Amino acid sequence: ENGNTMGEYFAMIIGMTLSMFLLTSATNLIMIYVSIEIMSLSSYILAGYTKQVKRASEASLKYVIYGSVSSGLMIWGISIMYGLTGSLNLYEIKAVLNAGTTDLVPLLISILMIVAGFGYKISAVPFHFWTPDVYEGAPVTVTAYLSVASKAAGFAVLLRFVKIGFIDGTPDANNHWVVLESIDWGFILSVLAVLTMTIGNLVALWQENVKRMLAYSSIAHAGYMLMGLVVMDEVGITAIMVYFIYYLFMNIGAFMYVMFIGNKIGSEDLYDYEGIGYREPVLGACMIIFLVSLTGLPPTAGFVGKLYIFTAVLDAGYIWLAVVGVLNSVISLYYYFKIARSMY
Repeated sequence: ENGNTMGEYFAMIIGMTLSMFLLTSATNLIMIYVSIEIMSLSSYILAGYTKQVKRASEASLKYVIYGSVSSGLMIWGISIMYGLTGSLNLYEIKAVLNAGTTDLVPLLISILMIVAGFGYKISAVPFHFWTPDVYEGAPVTVTAYLSVASKAAGFAVLLRFVKIGFIDGTPDANNHWVVLESIDWGFILSVLAVLTMTIGNLVALWQENVKRMLAYSSIAHAGYMLMGLVVMDEVGITAIMVYFIYYLFMNIGAFMYVMFIGNKIGSEDLYDYEGIGYREPVLGACMIIFLVSLTGLPPTAGFVGKLYIFTAVLDAGYIWLAVVGVLNSVISLYYYFKIARSMY
């Protein structure tokens, strides 16, 4: 309606989807990198698709700058990994690392750089700075897509990278971390998870823009899913996947509501939502369900997802991590219900 042609939009969506499929099935580091690049390039353009809107252009530009830095870091990490192991295939890399002849310091640097590239895709703290601006500026449809699909692809590749490259696959090994056994990987990942969910939830408390609030909440959800990665056995991975399926419906639902209301009243501001629950009773009831589910209260699907994650974490003996997760869910209840309070 604003002079934008739709053909390019669908082409970009298809390109992005294709690259996600490639990414989730890749076991070669270059293939992983190329897929992430295709995915990122499509999403940069999509984020600024409504180029007449000033903040969409800003979102797109910020996204490009952060994205290029993180891809640069990642390809640098991959090149160090290739120099150390002489291979780009994750299975071969694992075999070389198992032999234990590689130098530890460059290996650690390389792993951290590659994980930083993935961390940016799943918007984990401290690689999350692009998320609120991009989610707020991009068209709602693109925001919903980025918050679910590109995050899922990022998690899939992170799981594969960690599981194939660095975990002892023998059944009786209790998923022992092969590489750098002197380092407590579980602790490092759990610190990352705690930071991600805590910062996501605490900053969301101050947001006035509903889209921005949902952006910070999606950072917090990445933190909950990282808890499953800490466990890193079949239970943990299953928990992440189950959580993702539910998260997809809850998050897309919440963003759809923001889009409908935005089209109706022309605003995404929390204070403009006042009384909207009475004017749109059915939509309002749906939004309440989505919010309850995002918080993770029974009897919604979000509760089942969190139950899986917390069970996996408790089974692995990370009791403090589960406690932090529950406290974070309580914080999230407050700002989700700020939206509900405004609506009614």
